[in-house]
Order: sequence, then C-alpha cells, then structure tokens
Amino acid sequence: CAGLVSISFPAGLNSIGEGAFAGCAGLVSISFPAGLNSIGDGAFAGCAGLGFVSLPASLADIGEGVFSRCVNLSAIEVDVGNKVYASKDGVLFNKAFTEIISYPAGKAASSYKIPSGITSISSGAFSGCSNLYYISFPAALSYIGEAAFEGCGNLYSLSFPPGLSYIGEGAFEGCKNLTAIDVDGGNKAYASKDGVLFNKGLTEIISYPAGKAASSYTVQEGIRGIGAKGLSGCSNLYFVSFPAALSYIGKAAFEGCSNLYSVSLHAQKPPALGEAAFPSHARIYVPEESLSAYKSTFNWKDYGGAIMTIHEDRCYYPL
Repeated sequence: CAGLVSISFPAGLNSIGEGAFAGCAGLVSISFPAGLNSIGDGAFAGCAGLGFVSLPASLADIGEGVFSRCVNLSAIEVDVGNKVYASKDGVLFNKAFTEIISYPAGKAASSYKIPSGITSISSGAFSGCSNLYYISFPAALSYIGEAAFEGCGNLYSLSFPPGLSYIGEGAFEGCKNLTAIDVDGGNKAYASKDGVLFNKGLTEIISYPAGKAASSYTVQEGIRGIGAKGLSGCSNLYFVSFPAALSYIGKAAFEGCSNLYSVSLHAQKPPALGEAAFPSHARIYVPEESLSAYKSTFNWKDYGGAIMTIHEDRCYYPL
C-alpha cells in the first residue's frame, strides 16, 4: 500500500478483513460507509499517519488491535446512533461504557483515569500508548486482555484494585520503564511483592516489570511456575536463580532479556519448558546429577550446548 494516502470505501461495503490495511504508514484519511458492519483484527494496525477516525452507526463488530500501533491516532469517534459502540474524549468503548475497546496511541495526555464503571480492558486496548506515564484503575475492574498495555514504554508503575480477576498474556510486554506492579491486598486472584506480580498463592510469577533496575533476581522459595512472557524484556537482568520446586517455565518467559547470561536451576527434574523461553546467549546451570536429563528433555535439548552443571561456574557474566 505504498503511496496510499486516503481511502473512501464504497457504499455497499459490509466488512473489512483482518489486517487489510496493516502497515499502510502513509494513510492519513479514511471514510467509512454507512452500511459497514465489521472490521477485522488488526485491519489498520501500524497506520502511523492516521490522526482521526469516525466509525458509522452500522458498525457492530470491531476485532482486536484494529488501530494498534497507530502512533499518531489521537481520537476515535463513533456515530451516536451506534447500538454497540460509543466514544468519549476520543476513546472507544462499548455502548454500555463497561469496556475500553481502544485508547488512541497518539493522544497527548500523560495520564488517564479510567471511568468508574469500566469492568474490562480489551486485548491491545492501550497498545503503543507511549505518551502515558500513569493510569488510574477503577475499583470495578475485573478483566485485562492480552497485550493490553503492550509497548507503553513510559508507564512507570501500575496499581490494581481488589476485584481484578484476570490478566491476559503479555499484558505488560514492552513496558520497558515499568518498575512496579502493585495489587490491592484484598485481591483474591493476584498478589505483589517488591513490585513483582504473582498469583495469590505466590506459586507463580505472572510478570516481573521490565524496568526494575536489579541485575540479578533470586526467585523465592515456593515458586513453582513462571508464566508465559513472565520476565520478557528485562534487559537489566544478568542473573536469575530458581528454587528446587520449580515445575514449569512458560513460552517466551525471558524473551528480549538481552543481558541475561546466567540462569541457575535447582530442580532435579527438568521443569516443563515452553518454546523460546530463554535467549540463545544464556548459559543454563543445572544440578550435576540432572545434566543428562535436561539435555535430553523436550525443549531443553534445544539449549544443549548452553546447559552445564552448577559447579562449573557459579555465576557467569560476559567479558
């Protein structure tokens, strides 16, 4: 779509497919027809030139991440006659104002107070909102979708209410300056300690903030699992040590940990390991008696040359 600057869709158009105009960075103007019913996932993702969109009354279905990475999009408006969606201050909501669908990445505000009636934040709703430093969450919030705050590079800290019961995978991925995720002590699903997000039982790490300054992290006793992308993007970490009780590590758990060079595991039995869990340059230290088991176990064997016994080197840093 090189050179595409504006689009005026024909009157009979009913739907726009998934990713149809994704990456059309020069696109600055869109005119939607009155009969449009649906827009597919990521249809206009990465359209960096868009500054404003207005959605028709007929629109009944908007996919995930339709306007994600539209870094100059400052407002999404909806015809007041629409029965499914609504907008306020340029932010897209469902009609009942209980769910945020999309907060435009180009809004200039450095803070945002989510309205009191909001119970749900859609997948990718705040994706790429690099202008935001602070977000205030309402007490009613119960659901945060996948990648909801992905790429919000200037968020510094987050504090969640007691009613929050679900946080989707990769919700804080790419939040490179996030130093703390706190949770109200009355929350029944999640807990936080030293700014790290855990499940309530403190047996699983959900998210270690990428902006924490520490160069090492010794995972506390009792932790049995690391969630998918649980420590992704933690470029300050050089060394991580896991307790003997660890039983699983989720996919891409350490994705983007560019300085992670030493991982120590004390579990005798190799934990279940998700795909692409560790960066390729990391050295992985395991109990001597378990070396062969790690090197022959599914997914672990992909790191065969990097797996060695703990006594071979207590802690490795690159020269």
